[in-house]
Amino acid sequence: MIEYLNTHFVSISVNADIKKPLVEKWKIRGLPLIWFLESDSSKISNVAGYVDKKRLLSMLTYIHTNADEKLSFRQFLEEQ
Repeated sequence: MIEYLNTHFVSISVNADIKKPLVEKWKIRGLPLIWFLESDSSKISNVAGYVDKKRLLSMLTYIHTNADEKLSFRQFLEEQ
């Protein structure tokens, strides 16, 4: 998982208690929260709550392979 993330993504962690302007900008209402952003900081998608390793890897693959441009996540999972 870590190797896949490090190879295909830039991961950051944000302390919502300290970065309040960022929380307000993105209208974050609860944690934990995972955001997927383009390099220009435009939003691809987000997911709230705990995500297990298998599902997270599926999400990462879905985004990394640009499947999100042609399939819903449900369709992507059905094709895997």
